[in-house]
Amino acid sequence: MYIKRNDLLPSTRWSIVYIVVIPVVACIFAGWNAYQRINEFEQAHYRIAKSTTAIVASEISKRIKDQQRRLGIFAKHEEQLLYSLAQSPENETLKNELNKRVKESFPTVFGVSIANQKGIPIIDDFDGVIGYQCQKDLKLHAQGQPQPMRIHPNTQQYHIDIIVPWNHDDGKPKNEINSGLLFVSFTPDFLFRLLELSNAPRHELMLVNHTLKNLIEVTATGTRIELDRNNFVLTDEEQQRILFSSAVENSAWDLVDFRDKTLFSEYRNNIISFHFLLLTLFVFVSILMVVLLLRIEKRRINAEETKEEMFSLFNHDLRSPLTSIFGFLELFTRTDLCEKTPVKCKHLARIALDNSLAMREIVDDILDVQKMEAGEMPFNFEEIEIVATIKHTIEMNEQHAKMNKINLFMLSDESAVYIKADKRRIKQVITNLLSNAIKYSPENEIVTVSIGRNNTGVTISVSDNGPGIEEDFQKLVFNKFAQSKSKLTRHVGGTGLGLAIVKHIIDAHKGNVTFKTDPDKGTTFTISLLF
Repeated sequence: MYIKRNDLLPSTRWSIVYIVVIPVVACIFAGWNAYQRINEFEQAHYRIAKSTTAIVASEISKRIKDQQRRLGIFAKHEEQLLYSLAQSPENETLKNELNKRVKESFPTVFGVSIANQKGIPIIDDFDGVIGYQCQKDLKLHAQGQPQPMRIHPNTQQYHIDIIVPWNHDDGKPKNEINSGLLFVSFTPDFLFRLLELSNAPRHELMLVNHTLKNLIEVTATGTRIELDRNNFVLTDEEQQRILFSSAVENSAWDLVDFRDKTLFSEYRNNIISFHFLLLTLFVFVSILMVVLLLRIEKRRINAEETKEEMFSLFNHDLRSPLTSIFGFLELFTRTDLCEKTPVKCKHLARIALDNSLAMREIVDDILDVQKMEAGEMPFNFEEIEIVATIKHTIEMNEQHAKMNKINLFMLSDESAVYIKADKRRIKQVITNLLSNAIKYSPENEIVTVSIGRNNTGVTISVSDNGPGIEEDFQKLVFNKFAQSKSKLTRHVGGTGLGLAIVKHIIDAHKGNVTFKTDPDKGTTFTISLLF
């Protein structure tokens, strides 16, 4: 049923407006909330990167300084050995002894050499360990231009160099023999282990040489030579993923924190998906509420239409009998019809009586429905013999059936069946079903009442050979004031309360009432009652 806007109550229209506006407001709020959460997530990772790089850069600087301090102590402690080697640079024993003592003190040592005051190596055989860049750093250090810490490439091992002065105090002025530089190359194991331990989830730390156009030097997996890539300079995409960087003191390094490629996009997509799902659910609930409101309005409109039809029906079903009764009483009081034609008078009186009974049935139905709705319909349950009760009910309705040229017939497999029920209400149920069957049966047909018994109780069926119940009306059969739209229904009349009362009474007996109908073949109502 389509509901026009003008059919809606003002309160319902405003409710629909509110239901529509609320999702719009919710969408705005959800968008703002999603933006805030995404922004907070990104800022939180920026703070993590800032804190991590600051702490780790400071730790690297401290460890390098500590290594320099320890090497300085070592040089002072081994000044005699260094002095002896400076005097005899070809002495293999002294060389091996120096290497042995350095490795005992510094397990990660890669190469060792000594140089004079000018930074020129005293030991010529470097075994490919000390390269050109290392020798250049020695000379610059001797000239008072120590180079910042950085990674030195080598065919054997990428390493870092630490240079400290040594001096043998033999009472003579410093010269190329009694003083110089101690040069030690270390493997950068402690650097990538520190980076590996310090990496936050979905973050990656790198030491990048900012003096060489962002050349990668150390990662959590090792030095750059161990990376599976052709170019060791940061790409534009990698630079865009840098969250924060901190300079490492006294080095050419920046400690850089990269975010994972999908860190922000995944979170953004998850937040958007979650809010979209939430909004979809919210919109669905809103649509459902609007549909429910419209259904309520539809029921209200249908109820009003039913009420109008009910009043129209009552207007006909009550006014017509009243007109007949009023007409007879008027003739009786104003004329001498009964004295002159007593037979006709008796006939009219009989008609007036029948109309009075019809009006009483309507009033009784209305009162029963009122009691049903209030939950006050009285019941007197007792053990009754159902076969005799139904037989008596059929006899009560035979006159009504004969007036409509209908024959009533009873079938029973049992002569007597006892159940616990309200005798008066069971008679009312059977009477209502018989009344319906008589009204809708063609003339000279039979209405059959069948009684059967099973293990749990008794079944009572009332069958007619009428036109059957329309398919669209079948689901409304037991509704109050339900009236079929067919011409036949309008012709036979009725309040539409009889079957509603039948169902209520049978439900009160904890029984069941069903029907089967076939167009043009009739309808059978079946009642099941427990022992």
